[in-house]
Amino acid sequence: MILFHGMATKKYGWEVVLFHKVRDFDDGVSFFDFKLNWDRFEAEHSPKVGIYIELLNFTILEISVVNVNH
Repeated sequence: MILFHGMATKKYGWEVVLFHKVRDFDDGVSFFDFKLNWDRFEAEHSPKVGIYIELLNFTILEISVVNVNH
């Protein structure tokens, strides 16, 4: 797993995850999963935005930008 993170502004932080093994093939196979989220609800770590791509039980790319003030 490769992880990068930091602060975009004083209010928002970001995180990028690359090549993370989600589970073993013995447990099943996730062939392809894609999620694109934009949560504007005011709550813990919200508003936030995220992109997630999984291929053959590996997270290929996950990008998150979250509110760190809550």
